[in-house]
Formats: sequence, C-alpha cells, structure tokens
Amino acid sequence: MPVHPTLKGVLEHRPKSAAVQIAVNSRGMAWTESGFNTSFRTFKLALEKDEAIGKGLTLHGLRHTLGTRLREAGADDRTIADILGQKSTAMARHYSESARLPDQARELLMNLDPTKAKNKG
Repeated sequence: MPVHPTLKGVLEHRPKSAAVQIAVNSRGMAWTESGFNTSFRTFKLALEKDEAIGKGLTLHGLRHTLGTRLREAGADDRTIADILGQKSTAMARHYSESARLPDQARELLMNLDPTKAKNKG
C-alpha cells in the first residue's frame, strides 16, 4: 500500500508493539480515548504556545481541513470519503464544502444531483 513519506517516517519510529493499531502510545499499547485526548491536548497547547496554530483546534476541525484540502487538490467525493473513513460520499461533500474552487467547478458541484438516475436511451 502506498504510504506518504511523512507517515512512513513516523511509522519507522513507532514503538515496537504487538498492537494492530497504527497509532500506539510510548509503551507500544493501543491508545485509550482519554490517553489520546490528553496527549493531543498537550501537543496542541505546545503548538499554541509556539504560535504554530491558533486557539480552538479540534480533531473534528482537522477532518474538515483534510476534506477541504483534498477537494482543492482535485479529489473526488469517493476518494475523500475513503480517506476520511466515511461510508457515504455525502459526508465527503459535507467535510469539503468550504473548499476554494474556481467558480465553474463550484457551480458544477452545487448543481450535481447524485440521486438522479442516468438517462437510458
């Protein structure tokens, strides 16, 4: 499976673990929800202190950002849904609705009716 170079570097430094999860804690154990949230908060506060990010960053907001960036890069709804782990392309459109698109592309997407059956004939 192709892996982005940044992710590949992170995975190479992953603690040794028998866990099936990719992201594990420093002891090689699967994250608990509270453990992950605590670590994310610590990481986020350090980035805020360094002024690398503004206040208010959330994991949910990161999902919107990724969906938006994928749409701006030309990804289709199915690809965005797959990357975000969504079952429906409607959710992909939701997470990418704030993408900055050329006017023609935006108009085309806004008028798209995915429920309309193709004409036979």
